[in-house]
Amino acid sequence: MPSVVIKKFSSPDEMRLNTHGEVDILRFGDAAVARSVFAPGWQWSRDVKPKAGTKSCAAAHALYVLSGKMHIVMDDGSETDIAPGDYALVPPGHDAWTVGDKECVVFDVPGVEKEAERATQH
Repeated sequence: MPSVVIKKFSSPDEMRLNTHGEVDILRFGDAAVARSVFAPGWQWSRDVKPKAGTKSCAAAHALYVLSGKMHIVMDDGSETDIAPGDYALVPPGHDAWTVGDKECVVFDVPGVEKEAERATQH
């Protein structure tokens, strides 16, 4: 019989650091969840782009905002802010940055759209 698996962000399976941010990742087989903490001044195009080597962020995100604010600009020029309590599906092709003087903390569930698709297939 399967059992409940409990993990804590205080001891993540993987930690990624950059100049203005930290991403803690918990892995559950093929699934994962990340808690990202973006300090004031964090910007994808400045802090991540040099390592990623892409024009803009090529990842899709399913974000739940716990605290702080983030501004997102899509490659097509559309833009929006996300704030605490927002759940946002962000497609590939964007830049983003922390707004204001408070860190932005989000949960990101990579691949959630694929899991939802599988769950609804008969």
